[in-house]
Order: sequence, then structure tokens, then C-alpha cells
Amino acid sequence: MGGYANAYNNRGNARFDLRDLQGAIVDFNQAIKINPNSANTYYNRGIARSELRDKQRAITDYN
Repeated sequence: MGGYANAYNNRGNARFDLRDLQGAIVDFNQAIKINPNSANTYYNRGIARSELRDKQRAITDYN
């Protein structure tokens, strides 16, 4: 299962790089559903949320 979480996290990073921030968040959400212990994925989602000016939810991800 961890491989799928990594795949979604990686695709989320690719979408982030392409500035598809909403798509990136969808992928990060899926990765977190599969592996809720991935600090890296929460961090990545926090960055995407911060870019979308969703500061409160970004802070939650960083915590």
C-alpha cells in the first residue's frame, strides 16, 4: 500500500510544479488516506494550501 501513497504524493508534486494546485491537493489527500502517517505528504499539502492562501488549513497540515 505504501507504494500507492508514494505514487499519489509524487503525482501531487508534479501537479504542484505544473501549478495545478487543486489537483495536487486531491492527490495529496489520496496519499494521506492510504498512509496517514506520511509527514512529507502533509507538508506538501500544506505548501499547496499556502499557495492557495488557505493559511489556516496549511498551518494544520504543518502541525
